[in-house]
Amino acid sequence: MSNCSESRVLEFYRGSTVLLAGGTGFLGKTLLEKLLRCLKVKKIYLLIRTKKGCCGEERLKAILEDRLFDRVRKPELIAKIVPVEVDYAEKDFGMAPGLTCEIRKEVEIVLYCLATVKMTGALKETVETNVFLARRMLRWCRTFPRLEAFVFTSTFYCNLDQDIIEEKVYNELPFGSYEIVMNMLKHLSAEECEQLKSTILQKFPNTYVFSKRLAEIMIETEFAQTLPVAIYRPPIITPTCREPMLGWTDNPYGSVAYIKSFWDGLGHVKYVDSRAKCNFAPVDYCANAVLVSGFDLAEKRLVGSAPCVPVYNHHSNATNTTYGELTSWFGDSRKRFWDWIIWKYCWISTSFIWLMYLNVIFARIKDFIAMWCPGSKPAHKFYYRGSAYWFMAFSQSVGFVAFRSWKSVSNNLKRAQCYLSEREQQIFFTDLDEIDMREYMSGQVDEAIQYLECENKRRYKK
Repeated sequence: MSNCSESRVLEFYRGSTVLLAGGTGFLGKTLLEKLLRCLKVKKIYLLIRTKKGCCGEERLKAILEDRLFDRVRKPELIAKIVPVEVDYAEKDFGMAPGLTCEIRKEVEIVLYCLATVKMTGALKETVETNVFLARRMLRWCRTFPRLEAFVFTSTFYCNLDQDIIEEKVYNELPFGSYEIVMNMLKHLSAEECEQLKSTILQKFPNTYVFSKRLAEIMIETEFAQTLPVAIYRPPIITPTCREPMLGWTDNPYGSVAYIKSFWDGLGHVKYVDSRAKCNFAPVDYCANAVLVSGFDLAEKRLVGSAPCVPVYNHHSNATNTTYGELTSWFGDSRKRFWDWIIWKYCWISTSFIWLMYLNVIFARIKDFIAMWCPGSKPAHKFYYRGSAYWFMAFSQSVGFVAFRSWKSVSNNLKRAQCYLSEREQQIFFTDLDEIDMREYMSGQVDEAIQYLECENKRRYKK
């Protein structure tokens, strides 16, 4: 542990103006809460798209009602947030010229976690959001005279073709050079991209990881010499572990997907290798890592002095948690005897995706029972069948992670921790090896179920 008494990270963010892109997403919300609770920033420009007729201020109000923000719902803290309504398809993202000029003059730190995470999304749409939009944002940030750090959130798995993933950008693409691929994707129609998708992706299992690899290459090729930019790579991001509570989530993915399958009574067949090691990172650890990466980038990065973009892998080589243990620990969280038996023992793992149709058979049986038995009718007529198909689609899209493991070089975050004072190391915890995975995984189940119940009520309310 560092003997340094200075609070260098806290001082770096004190009085700063932050631009947060993607602040309405899972990681983005956690970053927003952490900035308000722990860092004495001056202002946070929060980019928000209009959605379902709700303006930026209405969406911000709805976001702040989440339990995640219970500890920061104070007028003096909320006043630091400036919701900026944007349309990413428009010039200057649809912002008024005066506001654009204000942001340019004031912003010192950009935290960019904006992305579409649909694993099987259309190629053209995914690349537009994850690559071309990021490029436009980076070009805009070139005009920020006070910019000290731009942290781009990627994914550890965009380099799945490597056995040992180092902290560098891998420039290899399966179909031509970077320039050829970018020009092709820019000019081809959505239909043409879909026709050529298998040729373009080749070894990449889905459009998401391909787009993130392309985005990393774009950043190093076009911005390494002109911007203080870094790339942060998390593995699968899961519910909170320590702050501000155990188990908070706002989505049914990652480890929550397996909890959902058990909760629906449809988790009897799982498309995983029960012996494969799983690499998860709680979202609060990820938020801390983004903030530490931003400080470290500003501290060490000399713009134009090196051709490489700093990369921060957030991955544990020491994890021994397997998917089999993961599901067993979920079972241990159940108090009722039969729930414990079903969750812990009544499931099998398989490498054959067609066996997942057994879940669909169970779902159809449950739908039939729900339709005819009084008191057991779900809110939606074919809820269980829909849930089974959703779980199958999820399993297929992330199956490449559940059947192999990777090693990594993850030195940059560890090195950055040396600059932290003892107090800061308690605030900005990032070490995944310190987590008691059994306690964490079993402890998140009840919170995940509470989220799923709320989502079902919202989705199927009459």
